Amino acid sequence: MDNPSHDFLSLAATLLNALPPSGQVQDQAMLQLHALFGPMLMSALQLIDRREGEWSGSSVLRSNV
Repeated sequence: MDNPSHDFLSLAATLLNALPPSGQVQDQAMLQLHALFGPMLMSALQLIDRREGEWSGSSVLRSNV
């Protein structure tokens, strides 16, 4: 029987590897990431935006949900 935590990590790694190194994330990928990580993704995007002095990531997430 497969380990559920291994399956989750494999899915998460696949989604994260599909992200572009820079530029905008496609809507489909953002929705999949949001479905998988939920509020954690929003918090992570807000932290990244604050570090970069922007708010684009969190606004992109809200517009895609």
